[in-house]
Amino acid sequence: MAALLSPHGLFGAFLYWTALALAVRALVSPLAVPAWVVWLLATCAGLLLLLGPTLAARLASALPGRLTVPRAPAWLRLLEGSIELVDTLFAYFANTISFVRIGAFAAVHAGIFIAMFAVSDALVQLRFGGPLSLAALVIGNILVILLEGLTVSVQVLRLEYYEFFGKFFRGGGELYRPLMLRPSQQGGAS
Repeated sequence: MAALLSPHGLFGAFLYWTALALAVRALVSPLAVPAWVVWLLATCAGLLLLLGPTLAARLASALPGRLTVPRAPAWLRLLEGSIELVDTLFAYFANTISFVRIGAFAAVHAGIFIAMFAVSDALVQLRFGGPLSLAALVIGNILVILLEGLTVSVQVLRLEYYEFFGKFFRGGGELYRPLMLRPSQQGGAS
């Protein structure tokens, strides 16, 4: 249920993408999809996210053999859901902006290569410039490989410690059980 109805689940991501579609439609150019369809999809996803915990609790209580958990009042669940929805939208937006750094790395990469080829072109004009130009290209490529290796290493560590650990690691001693589809055990051995 959480994979579908939680703000970080499928409907949360769908709401974020429809919000981005509305922003693009408003700022850039009209999309092929009419605006009312995008608004309708965003409203449906938002309502599902707000009412998701209530729907999940009702479904869980309807299943046989499940424990019933006391529920908070409806106004409190709605308030909590709306705050969580806004928080999730801001988190999605912050994650999107965080990936702008990849574009910055591409721009730096292009800038370094432009500078390297400018130096190589300037060296060609000198006496014995051909070998110097070739040496500048080889040394420049080695430096670019080393700098980009350092950049990638720093980004991997940053993603590992700040992004992944904060999102996926939860202490508390709970056994990890991955989501898996298993064949039914009720039919007997075959």
